[in-house]
Amino acid sequence: MLDDARLIRATLALWLCLLTVTPALAQTRASSSAPASSYAAILRTINPHLALQTSLTYARALLEAAARWHLDPALVMALVTIESRWNPHAVSVDGAEGLGQLIPSTAHRLGVDPFSVHGNLRGTTAYLHRLLGLFRSAREPMREALAGYNLGPLTVQRYGGMPPYASTQRYVGSIMREWKTLRKRVIARTKSRPQIAAVPPLDDPAGDQRYWGL
Repeated sequence: MLDDARLIRATLALWLCLLTVTPALAQTRASSSAPASSYAAILRTINPHLALQTSLTYARALLEAAARWHLDPALVMALVTIESRWNPHAVSVDGAEGLGQLIPSTAHRLGVDPFSVHGNLRGTTAYLHRLLGLFRSAREPMREALAGYNLGPLTVQRYGGMPPYASTQRYVGSIMREWKTLRKRVIARTKSRPQIAAVPPLDDPAGDQRYWGL
């Protein structure tokens, strides 16, 4: 990551106050309709150190947060996989903490404990949702929102699109590929497709570039 990444990511807390996307209430399909056991089994392949009950706890928290913010749970699962490999104790060199690697100031603005599984997943999902709303009119909404998660929205906006940094481009590409893989695994296990309206599935031709909002 760039030398100034710590400073850039520190601006995220300020942007949480500036973003105007209204928090989504749980108007989508209930998270209980998704089999937590299927997601838990996938999580144990990502992090084999997770015990059965722990993976179920993580899966339920994931599905609850994804339903509240109308996101495909496989997308959130992909982001957390790249950020921490589902290690709730992970701390990065620039101080980002927990599953979704929230910096402390961002977690504080979101009102969550970054080392709490439920809190971190709520914060990670809420923040990703806000970034998607912020970049909804961009050329590549999904990719630019993920770049914003990595570097901060100010940097992405300054460049008017994907920043020309190899590390960020690899980061975004890794999440997109992981998302596609995890969706396939979820579909194979559940025999159904996640039905979350805000982010179209990847088998939609525009699915990796469009965010239609709420």
